[in-house]
Amino acid sequence: MKKNTSKDYKKYRHLNLEEREEIAIGLENGMKQCEIAVLLGRAPSSISREIKRNRSTIGIGRYRVSWAQCQANNRKTQSHKRKRIPEKRLRRFICKWLRNGYSPEIIAYKASEENPRWKTNYETIYQWIYSERHDLIPFLTRSHKKRRKRGSGKQKRCPKVPNRTMIEQRPEYVNLRSRIGHWEIDTAISRKSKAAIMVLVERRTRYVIIKKPEPVRFFV
Repeated sequence: MKKNTSKDYKKYRHLNLEEREEIAIGLENGMKQCEIAVLLGRAPSSISREIKRNRSTIGIGRYRVSWAQCQANNRKTQSHKRKRIPEKRLRRFICKWLRNGYSPEIIAYKASEENPRWKTNYETIYQWIYSERHDLIPFLTRSHKKRRKRGSGKQKRCPKVPNRTMIEQRPEYVNLRSRIGHWEIDTAISRKSKAAIMVLVERRTRYVIIKKPEPVRFFV
């Protein structure tokens, strides 16, 4: 193996597999870390750091090439992963409003009003909660142990309501839940029978009314 000169110290580069093999061979032969550093043309601190951070958990903490390379590959993979919601202030903002009973959809809207530089959306907030902050899952309206994939629900044939108004078309002040009097209604139907219940929720107070709908009778 060709020895590197001291000029190569100026431009740092990560150790490769060949160099790690030389480190392991040198340690087995009783060489000192400074001697290995000269052989590889590396700074002694780089060799010392490499040995300390990559000692194997087996074999009485010996430096093993395979383990060291595996650890290096893992750190490289983690460093390239994009961190969700890196802004600490935005994280605190999300935690605060989640604990106050607001959904990620509303929080994403409020965040853009609080600070225009906070660029996030409700899907990112959901992913952050399920990947890093499992303690916040119980504060979600529909909390699941695992994040469900988008579009994973079974396609259902539902009758379309004529002249209906889509939920996306409602005014923005309704999403803020600042006024009392805006209700949401939904129905839940059993898969095993024809039984159903009707659920009404007042958006501001979260007051819930559950009723059994009256059967519809058709007259001929």
